[in-house]
Amino acid sequence: LSATNWRPLPANILPNNSKARAIPRKKNAGSKPNSTIVNARKGYKAVGKRQPAVAILYGAGEGRLSSKKMRACLQQAGFAVTTDLNRADIVIAHSGGMFYVPRATRAKAVLLVGPVVCYEGSAAATLLRKVAIDLKSHAAQGQLPSWLRKSFLNTYYLLTQPHRVVFMWTKARQYRETLPPVASDRVGVIVLKDDPCSKLLPNHDLRRALPYSFMHYDRLHDDLWINPEDYVGVLQYLYEP
Repeated sequence: LSATNWRPLPANILPNNSKARAIPRKKNAGSKPNSTIVNARKGYKAVGKRQPAVAILYGAGEGRLSSKKMRACLQQAGFAVTTDLNRADIVIAHSGGMFYVPRATRAKAVLLVGPVVCYEGSAAATLLRKVAIDLKSHAAQGQLPSWLRKSFLNTYYLLTQPHRVVFMWTKARQYRETLPPVASDRVGVIVLKDDPCSKLLPNHDLRRALPYSFMHYDRLHDDLWINPEDYVGVLQYLYEP
């Protein structure tokens, strides 16, 4: 994509202390005013008469029980949630879930959140650092019960879906220095500041090598499930017809 195919990301859909590059769009696509995007905390506008379908691809140790708030937020915003990737208009993939995005997806927009790429050290050490940072943050905010509930779900999914863990572990090593190719008109990548899974990505050459939009959030790896409204706002903008 050339520079003329990029437009700035409106500040009203970014959390505080976040930075973003432009969002790619097709040539000749008409620009719409920012008023079509409403922060979830104030209430979303539906994106159109037909509900666009969103598929959620989970990382290791995650599943439907992890995304209760996200699914409610999507429905409030006028989206439908689907498990069928063949009918998804939008795909949102968290962490290692990015490895399940079909290379030839029909989705108009894809959002990768906290991708497992450009991490420091081994995959095992990265996972342990992620857990330690998570625990420290929750303890500092007096939210240990929340961390315990989340950890219980993580353990449940890790034990009941070992095949997914092995698949993502293998792919994380294969794609350590790059993101899997995604054939979609608009691909957004949200990098999380305190996320060891993509710690080195903000300064990596990968940002200049791929025609994706990179956004930087001052958040933790699993923030997608905690504050979903900030990510659904970006989905609205990516999908904007």
